[in-house]
This record gives sequence, C-alpha cells and structure tokens, in this order.
Amino acid sequence: MRVTEHLKKEHETISLMLTLLEKFSEKIQNREGIRGDDIERLFEGMYTFTYRCHHLKEETVLFPVLKQIGLPKQYRSVDEILEAHDLGRSYAERLSWGIAQYRADPQKDALPVVRHAKRYINFLNKEMEQEDHILFSLVDAALSAEKEAEMIKAFDRVEQENLGEDKGNAIHRLLDELSEVYLSGMESIQIDKEVKS
Repeated sequence: MRVTEHLKKEHETISLMLTLLEKFSEKIQNREGIRGDDIERLFEGMYTFTYRCHHLKEETVLFPVLKQIGLPKQYRSVDEILEAHDLGRSYAERLSWGIAQYRADPQKDALPVVRHAKRYINFLNKEMEQEDHILFSLVDAALSAEKEAEMIKAFDRVEQENLGEDKGNAIHRLLDELSEVYLSGMESIQIDKEVKS
C-alpha cells in the first residue's frame, strides 16, 4: 500500500465522522435531540483518531520527509500545513466547549455547538480535499518504493503507540453504531473497518 493510500483511507474515516457530526448539528439546530452522550462519544473518537493517530503520522513521519525533499513553490510549505493542523485543533477545542455547553443545558441556545461544528466540518473537509487532490499527488511522485515501505512501518508504530488495536477497533465500532442510528436511509458510506497500515 502506498503512503497516500493509507492516509486517504484515514480521510474516509474522518469524513464519516464529519458526516455524523453534521447530522448531530442539524438535529441540535432543529431541536430534535440526540441520544445521551452520542455527540461526546463521537467527538472523543474523532479527536483521538484525527489528532492522536492521523495527524501524528503526518507530523512525525510524512512532513519531516517532505521537508527533506521539498515541496514545489506553488504548494504550501510544510510549516503552513502544520499551522493548519494547529488551527484545526483550535477549532476542535471550540467545538468541545460548544458540546459541553449544549450537554450542560440542551434547552439553552444551541448556536455555539452548531456554529463550531460547521466551522470544524468545513475546515477539515477543505484541508482533506487539498491533501487528497494536490499534496498526495506530489508525495506519490517524490517517494521511492523503499522510502514508502519505511514510512508505512513508521505509521504502524505511531498507530500502535498512540491508538492501539483495541481503541482503533472501538472507534470503528462506535462509527458503525452511530451510522446505523443516525445515517440510516442515507447513502451508505464505506470505510475501512480495520485498523491497518
């Protein structure tokens, strides 16, 4: 498997998480309500998967290699991509605050959680699209098969150290459960159910 295929599979998982978050946001805005702590469980799984697994692979494995080989001037620098990751974390923190406010009093104004969810969804979707359609093409052209094999092994180490098989499988089970409850009737979204390289 190519490095970029691995990362794109993770983007598919994050996209499913964002679809669920958007559905929760719509339900909250329409005062339809959601089950118990489902939004908190989704946020925790999303934060863990995105920032303690996927972004760590990019930040500790991919980006150092990109700094060595360099990116074309027409694309963002690695430092700019890292700044975008930091901005995403700040959006996630605001979303976490909005979720806490909503959970403390669901009858109160739901605007903060809805507003922060929309910003976070739009931001991450835009970032993943840029990576999938621009950055990853550059990566595919620049890496040798040997370098990619080395990087995939490093991805596996990051995943085991920061997520582990149990937590990874638990996140995928959560997504299956929430998809069945909240996305039934929507077009089926396929994700790679294995925690893999």
